[in-house]
Amino acid sequence: ARLEDCQLREERWVYQAPEPILLDHVVLQEDLTDGEQIRRFAIKVIPCHYRTPITVYEGYNIGHKAICAFPPVRAREVWVDIVEADAPPKLRAMELHLTG
Repeated sequence: ARLEDCQLREERWVYQAPEPILLDHVVLQEDLTDGEQIRRFAIKVIPCHYRTPITVYEGYNIGHKAICAFPPVRAREVWVDIVEADAPPKLRAMELHLTG
């Protein structure tokens, strides 16, 4: 899945999988046209067996690229929440991966 497959809801990018997906990495790239704005972010998933979001990763400063690794999880949705930013955040790219 890529950024183009996501919906932006306020300061949350949401990917809704047509079928549950298995993933263990999210790669994020911030749009640095106006400088680095994102200070804190969290990655949450909605597992396929229940509807409560689980935080799988918390980080600071995405910058050019943040490679976010976590234990494998099968999810229906993946959320990238911007927890703190100096200005309205903009992502340049987002990719979901299962590296095995």
